[in-house]
Amino acid sequence: MSGTPYNTKAYANLCVYSPGKSKANQSQFPSHQSRVSCALVTAAVLKEHTLKFHKKSKDGSGKCNAYYTGSKQDEVIGVVFDIHCKEKPNLDGAEGICRGYHEKRIYLESADGIIEAFMYEADSWAIDDFMRPYTWYKDFVVQGAREHGLPEDYIRQIEAVPADQDLDESRDEANRRMISAHGGWPIK
Repeated sequence: MSGTPYNTKAYANLCVYSPGKSKANQSQFPSHQSRVSCALVTAAVLKEHTLKFHKKSKDGSGKCNAYYTGSKQDEVIGVVFDIHCKEKPNLDGAEGICRGYHEKRIYLESADGIIEAFMYEADSWAIDDFMRPYTWYKDFVVQGAREHGLPEDYIRQIEAVPADQDLDESRDEANRRMISAHGGWPIK
């Protein structure tokens, strides 16, 4: 994308990301909560993946992962962002590259055609299918999906994911304040 400061795409799969266009994986890259400069491009679909909350987090809960299934019926719906190449290291740090996630190049379907992008995928050693998200984290993912106008039936699927109450009341309250204020990233 010459002539523009944005040249990396990231897919937020609520959350996934893309070079030239930028998710967050799993759910999870609402534009108002970004730690990097970004520009929303479009909604997009990642085929043969499903959204799971099975990435082990240091807070003891499950975080989002667009998990490859190979099944043509599975898909993760998210949004694509353009991010500035100078911001990529900041995004890598915020998303946990080398701390349970690695970058994966992907191809997304959108109303504008096929988009090449990247996302952060959970490392196999960081996956535990018994993990559950905290309720505040799931609410954060749902908020991002609503903010970006994802299909209501997809949002209902996310809402149906079982979640646990965060027993760290101060972390729970801090994250809920950010969610309700519509302007912060969850505190780890």
